[in-house]
Amino acid sequence: MSGLLSNSARPHAASMTEDQRLPLHHRQCGDEQAREALVQRWMPLARRLASGFNRGREPLEDLEQVAFIGLMKAIDRFDADRGTAFTTFAVPTIA
Repeated sequence: MSGLLSNSARPHAASMTEDQRLPLHHRQCGDEQAREALVQRWMPLARRLASGFNRGREPLEDLEQVAFIGLMKAIDRFDADRGTAFTTFAVPTIA
């Protein structure tokens, strides 16, 4: 298998967590409210990751802006059908 789950191995909607359902709903329906909910939910993670890069050379606000862009890209590109947690995909994308 090429890393993708077969249809029979995909998580059933009833067994999916909210963190899997919201990105899937956003991806399938283009639901901007779902995207906004995900951004709000994961902004603290993006801030935490940005603060880890704060060495005094760049303002923390700039680092947070880059982290937020990474967060939005992670939300848009996340594929819940792969069966991974959102954070597993998002952390490297944000960092």
